[in-house]
Amino acid sequence: MTNRIFNWNFLFTDRKLFKKLLIILFFCILLFCFITISYGQESIKERESALGSLPQDTNRVDILWRLSYDILGSSPEKAELYAQEAIELGKKLNYSLGLAKSYTALGNSFYFRGDYSSTSDNYQKALDLYREMDDREGEGKILNNLGASYQAQGNFQKSLEFYFNALEISEEKSLTSTSPHARVLNNIGMIYEKLKESDQALEYYDESYKIFSSMEGVESEKASVMMNIGNIHSSKGDLDFALQIYNRALSMLLKLDEKFNIADCYKNIGEIYGNQNNPGKALEYLNQSLKIREGIDDKNGIAECFLSIGKTYSQLNNHSLSKSFSKKSLDLSIEIGAKEIEMKALQNLSDQELALGNGLSALDYFKKYTFVKDNILGIETQKQLAELQTQYDFEQAEQENTKLRMENQIQKQTIQTQIFVGILVFVCLGLVVILAIVFFKGQQKQKKVHLLLAEKTAYIDQLFESAQEAIVLADKDGRVLRMNDEFTRLFGYTIKEVLGKTLDNLIASEEYQDEASEVTKKVAKGEKVTFETVRQSKNGTKIQVSVLGSPIIVEDKMVAVYGIYRDITDRKKSEKALQYSIKQWQTTFDAMNDPVCILDEDYKISRCNQAMLDYLGKSNNDIIGQYSWKIIHGTEENIKDCPAEKSRQTKTREKLVLKMGKKWIDFTADPILDESGKVKEVVHILSDITTRKQAEEALNKHTEELEMFNKAMVDRENRIIEMKEEVNNLCEKLGQKHVYPQIWLSENHDKKSQQ
Repeated sequence: MTNRIFNWNFLFTDRKLFKKLLIILFFCILLFCFITISYGQESIKERESALGSLPQDTNRVDILWRLSYDILGSSPEKAELYAQEAIELGKKLNYSLGLAKSYTALGNSFYFRGDYSSTSDNYQKALDLYREMDDREGEGKILNNLGASYQAQGNFQKSLEFYFNALEISEEKSLTSTSPHARVLNNIGMIYEKLKESDQALEYYDESYKIFSSMEGVESEKASVMMNIGNIHSSKGDLDFALQIYNRALSMLLKLDEKFNIADCYKNIGEIYGNQNNPGKALEYLNQSLKIREGIDDKNGIAECFLSIGKTYSQLNNHSLSKSFSKKSLDLSIEIGAKEIEMKALQNLSDQELALGNGLSALDYFKKYTFVKDNILGIETQKQLAELQTQYDFEQAEQENTKLRMENQIQKQTIQTQIFVGILVFVCLGLVVILAIVFFKGQQKQKKVHLLLAEKTAYIDQLFESAQEAIVLADKDGRVLRMNDEFTRLFGYTIKEVLGKTLDNLIASEEYQDEASEVTKKVAKGEKVTFETVRQSKNGTKIQVSVLGSPIIVEDKMVAVYGIYRDITDRKKSEKALQYSIKQWQTTFDAMNDPVCILDEDYKISRCNQAMLDYLGKSNNDIIGQYSWKIIHGTEENIKDCPAEKSRQTKTREKLVLKMGKKWIDFTADPILDESGKVKEVVHILSDITTRKQAEEALNKHTEELEMFNKAMVDRENRIIEMKEEVNNLCEKLGQKHVYPQIWLSENHDKKSQQ
């Protein structure tokens, strides 16, 4: 039979035919995409409708957890119900794989709505099941999920542990070109971004993006990595380039209708416009993001949007609205345990309270912000994370060494087998060849180990030198072995000046020598210490610092100690300024002559000035927390026409004048409204108007006496006129002339009539 060879060259030489084939191929691809999307939508409905007829078996469990995965973005409540039903049935059937998948689905549901504690619990149950089944691939995926859960809670150390474990499994299973491996790389990049290690984060993002770019059907993940890359460029100030990346990612996500990621992209674009001083455009995108997140009940995203909107209103100098949105973000972040959002919300609330003149509240929020910040991004945590990365690098080197040893053993066994099977004449030659190969491989292995160790050392050096805190390494006697550039910048010493010298003698002034010596002794005993103190630079400048001292233990033996110093001078100045502002306000309050008190919603006195204490003759402890009517009026209930009560109703100033004993008191009540227009407190002022009242009474009495005197004088004049008229009338009757002129009498008669 003759083989017939088909020549494909005509496809490329015939241009018209080639163009037609390309067009046909293009439409075939479009048709395939349409059918795939339609099938995906129909398959969800088919699986839901099929549930009613399915028996209580493992197939039903699989359909339930798959449905939970598929509808999570569109119907999170129903997704949770499907996952719970799958778990109950899986337990009855003792179906381990189905249970692991179902716990993962339920964990996804809790993560979606911001309940990270429940998320971690369910992921942990899934992890235990995968380990019981010795399913390493499933274990790697759930480790990545656990890392994301703890990352959302702000526990970066634990998160990174899970991510590195997941990375180790994917490399062990040769899955480095798969989407799970790319997701882990992306997540590790996010951790380093949180720790302000932008360059290192970008390396992980780029590696993740390369893997996703080589794959099909992962457009959503690719867009997510693009957004993370945009975040890095945004943090570096390259806003225009970051905006281009966000818009490309948004275009991809809109085609996929990925609401969760679309909302995230809108928020990022809004924040870019905010950084470009375009708050109007920023609010437009942020409100779109908030609307989507509220529609899918994404509590973590809602908290982020509230915070971004609050910051944008701060740009518009609308500090009340900024405070309102930041407070919503704070409450929601505390509810779901999102520590990073809580930290940022506390910082913005402190800024807004300060802008509004509320010094006490600003200080309170600032202290809470500092506490949360130190817990999330504390130096000790950053050190531990760096140690985790170093540990991972060591494990990679060990794995490579093991692999090389195995290769040597296999090669040796192969050569030995060939020697026994071969001809005895070539034994000597074979031995020479074997020795040469072993020597060469040994040299190669040693070279590779040295390279790995050099890379690890370079990595540690980079972390040490690029740290934003001053770090010094000393032996167990406190003599300096090494320090970073930030230590030189902060204290002014070069490595040549401090090498081999005692650290306490260099930066602790005379009054702090005892304290420094005590701390050194504690660390030398293996204790970790953290405290705030004052140290001095080379030129004698006093610097307020927070200090972390810790021993370095190798094989249960302390070999060195390290100290980390953070400059807190600016923070201390801010605290001092806030305390001065509060004291200034209290001094002004106490300088008022009139007694003043502030009433809460229950009409209890929450604050009062010195004049009020003097007026009542009581101490501050006797007044604060008591009902105003009991302290001021001595009654068991509120008085009639109370101005404070009226002021809460009318939301305007109300007044009432009462006589209390021999004194007249003018009571004034002014409402204090919150952002929503609700009366939060009432300012109550008591003014002694006794002198004014006495003056008014004396004036009224004098006026009455004058009126009585005037009336008496007028009556006398009218009687005289009447008598003169009677005399003139008698003269007329006697035929005599009038004694009094008639004109004068007429004028006075008119005056009398007017009176």
